[in-house]
Amino acid sequence: MLLAGLSETVLISGLLFAYRTLPAHDSQLIRVLFNLSLLITGTAAIFGFIRYTGLWENISLHQNFSFFAKHIAMTFFINLSAWGIYQAQYNLLAKTLLSLSVISFTINLVYSLTILSDAIIIASLTLLMARVWPNIRARAFVALAITLLLSTLIWGLILSDANLKLALFHVSLGGFYITLSLALAKPSQYFSNALE
Repeated sequence: MLLAGLSETVLISGLLFAYRTLPAHDSQLIRVLFNLSLLITGTAAIFGFIRYTGLWENISLHQNFSFFAKHIAMTFFINLSAWGIYQAQYNLLAKTLLSLSVISFTINLVYSLTILSDAIIIASLTLLMARVWPNIRARAFVALAITLLLSTLIWGLILSDANLKLALFHVSLGGFYITLSLALAKPSQYFSNALE
């Protein structure tokens, strides 16, 4: 599983790119939650690197942080990365999605219902796309990010090699973080008051 482990570095790079590229939020709470979402996913990726490269057998740590990353951190990242460009009606929808992700996370602790978390992630991306739609550049990057994220489902269906499947999953996920960050990197340049 060496390839799967090494590909975690692409995901880690994508997370670091998001951290360095996306503008800081005015609200301390939003900033903390946003950074926490990156930290959770980054920790999962680091433990994945350690696990898949054979440095240390830490299956439960990797699985637990991956669970947190999927069921709560991804939704928080998507919604909070765009927080600065959302107007009141978008903020209300984003808050609803964030609340739903906490509920979904809690449900998934007891009963496996991953489709609920997937639906919340898709709804979050749909909300983001609706907000950036007037801007061609941002729309293209968000569309590419969505394509990369959805491609992770395809790798699971067409590939039988677990090592290659996981490697492509990590690379696609790293690309998702990079392209979504590029979509929102300089909101003041791309979103005028006329678009809000």
